[in-house]
Amino acid sequence: MAADEKSFDKLTRAANEKNYKEAFEAAHSLKGVLGNLSLTPLYDKVCEITELLRAEEKTDYAPLLVEINGLREELRALCAD
Repeated sequence: MAADEKSFDKLTRAANEKNYKEAFEAAHSLKGVLGNLSLTPLYDKVCEITELLRAEEKTDYAPLLVEINGLREELRALCAD
């Protein structure tokens, strides 16, 4: 299931550790998975963080990660029903 994709955890961990290269790789991977599945709300947020990481923006990614992980939990709940 897409909500269990390991790249979510990798993205969160790497961004929190300020390992932006690894965070970008995880975000880019997620972007592909979510785009292929047409999970648009989650895809849009992952695209946003992917582009910030691609540009090597040194910013606080926490608010965006909260949104991404919140949408991930919504997806997980939908799939559990």
